[in-house]
Amino acid sequence: MSPPPLNANPNARPRPLRRWLVAGTLVLLGIALIGGWYFWSQYHLSAAERALGRYDFAAARRQIDQYLRIRPRDERAQLLAAQTARRADDFAGAERLLTAFEQTFGETEASRREWQLLGVQQGDLTDDERGLRALVDRGDAESSLIAEALAKGYKNSLRWSLMLECLNQWLEREPGNAAALVLRGKGRDGLRQFERAREDYQRAVELAPDFVAARLGLGEVAHRLGHTQEAITHYEILRRQQPTNPEGLLGLARGLFDAAELERAREVLDELLTAHPDHGPALVERGSLALRRGQPAEAETFLARAVAVAPWDRDATRYRLLALEALGRSDEARKCQERVRELEALDAEMGQLALRFDHAPDDAAVRYSLGRWYLDNGQQGVGVNWLFAALRSSPRHGPTRAALADYFDRSGQPRRAALFRRGSSAGG
Repeated sequence: MSPPPLNANPNARPRPLRRWLVAGTLVLLGIALIGGWYFWSQYHLSAAERALGRYDFAAARRQIDQYLRIRPRDERAQLLAAQTARRADDFAGAERLLTAFEQTFGETEASRREWQLLGVQQGDLTDDERGLRALVDRGDAESSLIAEALAKGYKNSLRWSLMLECLNQWLEREPGNAAALVLRGKGRDGLRQFERAREDYQRAVELAPDFVAARLGLGEVAHRLGHTQEAITHYEILRRQQPTNPEGLLGLARGLFDAAELERAREVLDELLTAHPDHGPALVERGSLALRRGQPAEAETFLARAVAVAPWDRDATRYRLLALEALGRSDEARKCQERVRELEALDAEMGQLALRFDHAPDDAAVRYSLGRWYLDNGQQGVGVNWLFAALRSSPRHGPTRAALADYFDRSGQPRRAALFRRGSSAGG
């Protein structure tokens, strides 16, 4: 038989075997592609779970975001994203993610629990505290997460004894839980039990060496106890772990300042301000450092920025007055002196409020006034805590509910704002 001609018709239909080979190859490629996407997504989810295990919420959120880019409709992962944001104290982010979750999957028992914990963790314990404590008492499957939120809520409302009671109960079941140890350290810190707080932080660091909050707490309490070099050592370790962590860098700079290592303190503060240009406390520290080194012009530059960022900061205003006087800028110094007097008048107002509170500690109107004073003077967390305290005295106190609605609107939590806006027209 002769071979086929070289000019055979190129459009001739392929033989069946060739068609099967092509189809099989495409199927295998599809399977490989799907499998690759699946294993890549699982890698991100596993990495997120490992990060949560070492309490690195920032890393966990990055990994969950990567996972959700691949599998955006994964119900468990969407809820985990909201939960992780809450545990990281990103309350606006948690509300946004929970809202998106319920828009996709509807309201579930798990999402309702997360809404509860989101409020409780911010110090709003008026409605849910008793039921959640009962779940912790019974050892509910989520008792650790509930205890964590309750403990943070007690901390935010300065209810230290209840915080320690909750944490001791948690640690009886999980003695090696580093998160519980750090929170108990904070509670003991709040009660000025510094040595016992130090023990908790030290144990947490031993259990989880990369746990930033544990290392930070150990540095802070060491500094407070006067162990400056020890504090510097812990802050240096934290700096290697998280080079731009503002709390760690500020703590390190303050330790170096106290150790009279002024040039190193300047370098660290400049690092911090490069990463976080509007960090008010760092600007104040940098201006104070320049004053100590006899550089009033440099000091005034930083302190003017500090006053712009935080006009209520007493130290920023007073240090700026010293710098302006040293520079002979009398007109500006006069205006700055007027601002110092305004701040002193506000402090006198706080003194009067404190006296009223001593005479009527359960008066919702007094608690509300204290809350408004702290909010107006840049201490948002303390102010909100006093407003919640007012609601514990009078749950329908109209001015307090209106103030909380306004605060949550400004902090990016519209659902929570709406919750307090309902009933804010009630009498005071």
